[in-house]
Amino acid sequence: MIDRETFDWGVQLTTRPFAEVARLSTLAIRSEVGLQQGRRRIVKITFSGVTGSHSLRLVEAQVWAVALSAIISESQRVLTEMKLASGTSKRKR
Repeated sequence: MIDRETFDWGVQLTTRPFAEVARLSTLAIRSEVGLQQGRRRIVKITFSGVTGSHSLRLVEAQVWAVALSAIISESQRVLTEMKLASGTSKRKR
C-alpha cells in the first residue's frame, strides 16, 4: 500500500513493504513530488537501508524491488496529475 500526503510544497508518497515483518518493519521507500520550480518539477526518491546483520533475503529483495517500482509508477502518475492540474502539460498537435 502506498500512503499519500499532500503538503504546500507537493506530495509525499510512502510505502513500507515489510510492515508486518518485525526485523524489517522500519524499512520505507518515500517519494517527494515537488511543486514546479522554474520549468521543472522535482521528484526525489529516498529509502532506508539495511545492515549486514539484517540483510534482505532474495525473496525480500524481490518484494523491495516491486515496491520501489510501484512507488516510481505512482510518482509518475502524481507528476502527470500535477502537470494537468496546473495546465503546463504539452499538448499534442
